[in-house]
Amino acid sequence: MVQDPYLLLTGPTRPVVVTKDDPVMIEVYLKVKGDTENEDKYLVYFADDVQDSVASYYISGVSADNLYPILCPSKRAMLEVRVGEIRSSVEATIFVRVAKGLLWPDDFHGHFAARTSSERQSVILFDFGADMVPVDGDGYTELSRHVVSVELEGSLQVYFMAWPDHKSFKACQDGNEVVNGEVRVNPEKAGRTYANFSLGSFEMEVIVAWSLVLSDPHPDVPDSLENYPHRA
Repeated sequence: MVQDPYLLLTGPTRPVVVTKDDPVMIEVYLKVKGDTENEDKYLVYFADDVQDSVASYYISGVSADNLYPILCPSKRAMLEVRVGEIRSSVEATIFVRVAKGLLWPDDFHGHFAARTSSERQSVILFDFGADMVPVDGDGYTELSRHVVSVELEGSLQVYFMAWPDHKSFKACQDGNEVVNGEVRVNPEKAGRTYANFSLGSFEMEVIVAWSLVLSDPHPDVPDSLENYPHRA
C-alpha cells in the first residue's frame, strides 16, 4: 500500500440509466474483512443522489476526458466515482477466448481492457498478476467484467497489455518489453461481432454480443457464451 495507495475497483457491471424523473442513488459499502464479521471495518460507507452530483458538475463544465467525479467521503478513506454520459448507446457483452496456441509466459502482469471512441479512460475487464490468467475448459478467459456501454455512432476497442511482473510499466514501455494486442469494432443494435488479435505464438478471439440498453436490465451478468450461439 505504500508503493500504490490507490485501490482500483470495478463496477457497476451494467449501465446505469439516469432520467430526470427517476432518481438514481449511488451506495458504496467498502470494508476490510476481519477474522469474524464483527471485526470487519468499513473504509467507505456512503450514499448520494447521482442527479444532484451530475447537475452541479455540469455547471462548472465537463472534464477533458468526458468524465466527472463524484467524491464519496468517509472517516477512513475517500472514494472517487468517475461517471461518464453516453447517449444513444448499446450494451456490448465481451468475451475473450484463446483461439490458438499456448498462453503467455508466467511472471507477467497485465490486463484486458475496453475503451470507446468518446471516452479516454479505459474500463478494466480483468487485471492479473504473475499468476496464470484463469481460463475455462473452452478457452474463455474468466473476466471480472463483461459489459460496457458504447455509443452507436462510435467504436469499441478491446485490448490486452502485459509486462514483466518484476518491472514497472514505464520501465518496460521504455525498453519495449510490453506485449500488447487490440481489436476495434463498430457497434450494432443486435447480433455478434468476432475479431482476432495475435500475441506472439498464440491468438485471441474477441466475441462481442450486442443488445439495446434497457431501462430495467436483468441483474444477471452472463459469465459464459452458453446462451449465445457460436459462430459456425
